[in-house]
Amino acid sequence: MNHVPKTALTRIAFCPQCCNRAPQTAICAHTCTETTWFDSGDHSEDEVVDFEGTYFVATCGTCQGLLLYWTQGDPSNEGESGPLTYFQDARLLWPEHVVSEDILPAAVAAIYAEATIVKRLSPNSFAVQIRRALEAICTDRGAKSDSLHKMLSELARRGDLPPVLAEMTDVLRLLGNMGAHASDQPVRALQVDALDEFFRAVIEYIYIAPSKLRRFQQKLRMFDRGRKDDET
Repeated sequence: MNHVPKTALTRIAFCPQCCNRAPQTAICAHTCTETTWFDSGDHSEDEVVDFEGTYFVATCGTCQGLLLYWTQGDPSNEGESGPLTYFQDARLLWPEHVVSEDILPAAVAAIYAEATIVKRLSPNSFAVQIRRALEAICTDRGAKSDSLHKMLSELARRGDLPPVLAEMTDVLRLLGNMGAHASDQPVRALQVDALDEFFRAVIEYIYIAPSKLRRFQQKLRMFDRGRKDDET
């Protein structure tokens, strides 16, 4: 683990913990060997590839919270400017705050990205955005009705949502309504965390888990084809 001078590596970026774009400073960096496996075409074994990867632990200039970044490569190979260049290009690993648009429909991903920006700043606004994201999911899945409640019920009847998640979507819907209308009971910070966690469970069931299953099935088919080729 290499300790980094506090003034050496700084980037301006979004912090999911305080929802501010602020200077983030790397306080230490660690480069290590990563290993991955590829299909080499020889179905009897996989190709093993080793490469260098660098982790940066950084602090947010606003909330002082910790952030973990990763990038491929070894900054020491790039001279004095290497560490700063690598830190600027590094990808945030933790805390996770967005879901890939490669998996989610673009409209759902865009609304959720907006929600994460206001999560800590305005719980009411976050709840409204999550409600909008639920509406976008229903539209994407072909549920048609004049109310979110009816659309969610339709998804549950069709099996797009399991019963336990379908029951809890009523809570999401009601909290969204609380955030959208004047009320003596505004959405609270603890409710925001529960909203976020549960919304992620919904998209995990509808989009992420099926995507993982499809990738797994593709790998199994490739393995099966390779096995049959070896037998002929």
